Amino acid sequence: VGDFRYVCYDDGGADGEYSETQEGALTFVPKPGDVIKLTFKRFKTSVRDYLEIYDGTGVENENLSVKYDGDLNESLPESIEVRLLLMNFHSE
Repeated sequence: VGDFRYVCYDDGGADGEYSETQEGALTFVPKPGDVIKLTFKRFKTSVRDYLEIYDGTGVENENLSVKYDGDLNESLPESIEVRLLLMNFHSE
């Protein structure tokens, strides 16, 4: 069990806005028996854009933990723990 920190930015970087065609997926697979804790410091999308977070490595509906668009609020917890993590971002 370790503590590995990874900071993730969109194509606009730490201080810029993401492009209208930003697409991306990021998958993390921990060591057997470990879990991934995902913590959001700041998150905001345009109205039609979204971030999906899956507990697994595929985008099947049964693995979907959260589908989120808009400002960070009660609908997206500050912290999520999963066995496997796939983050899928889509913008229009």
